[in-house]
Amino acid sequence: MKWRCIKKETCNGKGKAFCGLLREKPIVRSYHPSDEELEECYLQHVILCWEQWCKLKHRFVGTITRRFAATLNINLHEYEKRLPNDIEQALSFAILHHDIGKLTKEYQEEKWYRHEIIGAYLLYNIFSHEFAEREYGHYLSNVIGAAIYLHHEAIQLSRGWLKLRSPTLDYLLSKIGHLRFTFESYAQEIFNLATLLMGSKKINYSLPQNVEGKQIAMSLGRIICSLDSMPRINATRLCIASFLLPITQVDNKAAEIGRGSK
Repeated sequence: MKWRCIKKETCNGKGKAFCGLLREKPIVRSYHPSDEELEECYLQHVILCWEQWCKLKHRFVGTITRRFAATLNINLHEYEKRLPNDIEQALSFAILHHDIGKLTKEYQEEKWYRHEIIGAYLLYNIFSHEFAEREYGHYLSNVIGAAIYLHHEAIQLSRGWLKLRSPTLDYLLSKIGHLRFTFESYAQEIFNLATLLMGSKKINYSLPQNVEGKQIAMSLGRIICSLDSMPRINATRLCIASFLLPITQVDNKAAEIGRGSK
């Protein structure tokens, strides 16, 4: 199986212990390819996602901000600068770290594919802390968590991975409640390098050494229950979809560029 590094001139991970330039394959993989696909480094995919986001974000931030405000009946004039900035920061961070669950030992060793459930849990926790003082912080954290959780939904169904197909909390607990996910030794450094792409708007965060499956399941349960109990549930679902769209669009385009056929 072959691979190529198309970002070696600009990647800030070049020469690091997890850099695969002198190896036959990437040390940290962004996905598990078939025989007809190229291997890809995790950081390369992050960089490609960021480049796509920088091209497209002007199309999304304003629309998503207005939908978010309308869902919560927020008067945009009262939050004229703060809310758009928060939405852009949240989306930028989500674009960079939507695949953070892939930095676990279990994903890299092909023992667990559903990285998005780990990512949803972590990003929810990060935003809950980052926007704790915002009136809309709890809702924003929930929406981001739900969007990350759903960003591979169609692919998981198409590949026949039937785990976690039931929406009940009991089923989720039965599947992951007994598991523990451990972050690789290089995960924090990769996380920091990816976050640097945000520039001055970066969010500082220390990854845990491991995460218990039961914690993830209970957190996801609270996120979904909180969103489902919103008084304007249809508006909430559209709001989640509006956050999900740029994440999937950027992710898919970056994958096209970085994972072309051999």
